[in-house]
Amino acid sequence: MFTTLPFHMIACIAAAHLGLLFDMHLLQTSPATTPVHTSTEVVQDTSVRKRRTYQYTHTDNNQSTEINYDGEIAFTDDEKDIKSISPGGFFKFSKTTFGNRRAVHIESNSNGELKRTYYVGKTQEPYEPDGRKWLADMLPEVIANTGIGAEERVKRIYAQKGINGVLQAIESISSDYTKSIYFGYLLQQNGLKEKELSTIINEVSDQVNSDFEKSKLLQKVSGNYLQNATLTNTYLDAVKGISSDFEKAKVLSHVLSTKLNESGFTKSLDAVASISSDFEKSKVLTEMLTKQELPDTYFKQTLTVVSGISSDFEKSKVFNKLISTKPKVLNEHFPLLLETITKISSDFEKSKTLATLLKNAQLSETQYVQWMGAVTHVHSDFEKGKLLQQASRTMPKDKPAVIEAYKKAAKTISSDFEYRKVMDNLD
Repeated sequence: MFTTLPFHMIACIAAAHLGLLFDMHLLQTSPATTPVHTSTEVVQDTSVRKRRTYQYTHTDNNQSTEINYDGEIAFTDDEKDIKSISPGGFFKFSKTTFGNRRAVHIESNSNGELKRTYYVGKTQEPYEPDGRKWLADMLPEVIANTGIGAEERVKRIYAQKGINGVLQAIESISSDYTKSIYFGYLLQQNGLKEKELSTIINEVSDQVNSDFEKSKLLQKVSGNYLQNATLTNTYLDAVKGISSDFEKAKVLSHVLSTKLNESGFTKSLDAVASISSDFEKSKVLTEMLTKQELPDTYFKQTLTVVSGISSDFEKSKVFNKLISTKPKVLNEHFPLLLETITKISSDFEKSKTLATLLKNAQLSETQYVQWMGAVTHVHSDFEKGKLLQQASRTMPKDKPAVIEAYKKAAKTISSDFEYRKVMDNLD
């Protein structure tokens, strides 16, 4: 199986490099039938030079690979050699197969001039021609497993072959982390058309398996693009494909920072409905009701999504936000809203939501009667009495139907004490 470096080894590395940081996102594990050890680590030098040093290691039964590099690295157009390294940087690559080790070291001086050395075992050999040929053979492996030179490589391929060329290059990369680096640089290219961006989003959805990496990439898409209905649909379909509720909620939060059209709103609701976690679903719905103008035509759909929350606490929280946000459309959907509220199991949460509804809606005589009927679904005498007393302060006491509904609801109270308090409010 794949395992990461033992903790004590990491501690030794940290001790040896004061101030170095360890990036856990680069550690990858996967099952295997034979013992295989692989680790990838990134450290950042916080010394005066403010440079970054990267290390990649991979070990299995028969071979091991190690890469260390520092600075910005660019490949030649044919990707068979390193064209440049920023001044003071270096690239060190070694591979051991069945005990036979080869290595290439390339260092850049203060002027950016490159010095190349080649090793077979521990012996330095002439770099030309064997060292150059060996590196040319190994570079595809380096490119496929690391993000070395990714920014420059993406720019070059994009300039020569457009997004299809970059996508073809990404397809040959095995690591989700490295794919994410390349997709990230592709999304940064100037002048991307909406159709091209739609293609990239689809490829991110298809090629990147990691929810973390997929979420990170989707959040790089500017909200300005999400004004386009077709692109928004593609984007939100990709969001629905994220399995992690936490990562999905993060991307939806990014979407909600932009004003959505009606198509985007309903697609966002579909994506929210696919969240299993009550907490994450409630959080996104609350944010949606806070940041977006809820179209009247989607009130019923929103209500359906809220009803899909299992937790009474989270459901009540969103109901109260929904009721206080759209008081003008409550009358149109009043019976459905009451029916949904009465399905809340907790008397406390049900009572709290009915109280919010009474406070925010301008109820007609018929709606007061309907509301009183919903109160009878509250089992707690205390909560039921509290609701009826609240209603007595605003209900039209000159309407016989309302008074009759009030008395009928009061008769369902078992406690004589609570019943008397409710009836006293009719005087």
